[in-house]
Amino acid sequence: TGVACGTMKAATNEWDIAAEYWNDLVGEDGDWFQKYVMKPAIFHLLGNIKGLKVLDAGCGNGYLSKDLARMGAIVTGIDFSRKIIKKAIQYNKYEKLKIRYSSEDLSGKLNFKIKFDRIISHCVIQDIDNYLGVLQNFKKLLKNRGILIITTRHPCFSPSKEELGWKLTLKNGSVISSGHGLSHLEKSKQNFKGEYFKMDNYFNRLSFKRRWGNISTTSFSRTLQDYFSAICATGFIVTKIIEPLPILEGESKFPELANLLKRIPHFIIFVAEHTYKRQVNVK
Repeated sequence: TGVACGTMKAATNEWDIAAEYWNDLVGEDGDWFQKYVMKPAIFHLLGNIKGLKVLDAGCGNGYLSKDLARMGAIVTGIDFSRKIIKKAIQYNKYEKLKIRYSSEDLSGKLNFKIKFDRIISHCVIQDIDNYLGVLQNFKKLLKNRGILIITTRHPCFSPSKEELGWKLTLKNGSVISSGHGLSHLEKSKQNFKGEYFKMDNYFNRLSFKRRWGNISTTSFSRTLQDYFSAICATGFIVTKIIEPLPILEGESKFPELANLLKRIPHFIIFVAEHTYKRQVNVK
């Protein structure tokens, strides 16, 4: 996931404080979820991007930006956390891929002189309060007929309380709840069995604290309808909705985790097209 870009001062402190832990969790090239679930789905949707201008909006430490540049795209990566942008620049120091990194507020005023062929906002929008403002910025920055790809934790299965989510039985017989996310399961290296998924209060639109070790950041609980309606209201045409599954290599690497995602989707991808309304001249 990318590091969120918000408008609140608290969000700035949160993500700068969380930057080191988040970077260690995800790694330079992405964690299991990125390598075997999200990247394959995103790259399939993008197709040939050689020579295209691509914005990685909420790029985190640049693990996705680097792959986009290796595919021949001219990449701009932006993120709210200055600390995580420094990591992205550091990781590109030796390979020197064609990537321009900067620290920006996605929901604020974005001053770019170019327009992009593709915009990817990967697992960021759920951590932004003014998400409609973000979509309006994307509309301004995308070329006509350009493609927007937004990924997020699946709103139908993204609990705001830590006692919800998957009920998991560990190898030692203890039972835990997965809570807000699943990233900690990969790092735990424990075998587990998923019993069932517990979700409640889906329509409660609220902010909540998501834990990253001993650090927490703010996320927002929204519905599937909220996201779909906001994308359409901004003037985009939604062309696809994807609920990505792990690829076979991911299943072999971590079968227990892959089994959870094959039973209950953890992510959703919205693909939308930028179109201008045709003007009709009346004589």
